[in-house]
Amino acid sequence: MVVTRSQDNQKDGKKVAKKYAEGDEKKEDLKKERKQVSKEIEKEEKEAAKADKSKKSPKRKETKTNGKKKNPPSKKAKSEKSNEEENKKDEKPSSDETVVEESGVILFSHKSEVNNDGKTIDYFYVQLEPSDPAGRKKRTLTVARKRLPSLSKHERLFAFVAATEDETNIVTNGSEGLAKGTYELVGFHNSSHLAYKLSTENEGETQKRLKKFNIHPTASFVIAVKNPEETSGSFKFPKELQKRFEGKKWINHDVALFLEHKGANLIFIGATEDIVKELGEEGEHIVEEAEALQD
Repeated sequence: MVVTRSQDNQKDGKKVAKKYAEGDEKKEDLKKERKQVSKEIEKEEKEAAKADKSKKSPKRKETKTNGKKKNPPSKKAKSEKSNEEENKKDEKPSSDETVVEESGVILFSHKSEVNNDGKTIDYFYVQLEPSDPAGRKKRTLTVARKRLPSLSKHERLFAFVAATEDETNIVTNGSEGLAKGTYELVGFHNSSHLAYKLSTENEGETQKRLKKFNIHPTASFVIAVKNPEETSGSFKFPKELQKRFEGKKWINHDVALFLEHKGANLIFIGATEDIVKELGEEGEHIVEEAEALQD
């Protein structure tokens, strides 16, 4: 049988068309997953807000005696509660309180590699080197889209823990350092915020380059960790950490310990550039530490 050139071209054309179709399907699947994740997090945030509101503003109740309504206790009666009960009330943590989960040095870097097919692949890394509390692991996070999320749009980007401890040097080997500063993981409004301040003033070409990666002089991001039981991968958290999900698909508070495990899936949500306004004293502390790093 003789195969003509036109038949070969037809076969090649079908292969190319199939390849592009598969690529489009993958893009659509990724878009759908991102939309689903956004909906899930927004739903959980709304539920948490409703729970807080119901605690802060309990409904006024009426009691009945012999078929007649009895008015609730007066303000005077309420004020006569025991000191012990009032103290217990005061001991409850407020969602407005800031709790520092971790602090240290943050580094941003970028790397381009050529794979076996001759294609150039870019990587964007966020390296965290904790100094407090002592004993925390260094880790390298890889962020999707090869940049940080937009702050003004409160953009959400996927990320994952690519390496911990000594492996961080292997993963980032050959990368170009972009910027350095100090950071804190701060618990605030029932969520964990990664806030940082660069330790150097960047101008001219350097500033333009940092802008390409959405690296601002100061910034804050909400970080949420995905429940590995909701994915098809083999990665698992230790049992004591897994219990903290309580069946939810995401957890967005007390995330520092989750970041010590290579393979953990995360989401970065752009919050604000004004970390002092958002975090108050803790934001000021981050700025002071970054300035000290320059010396």
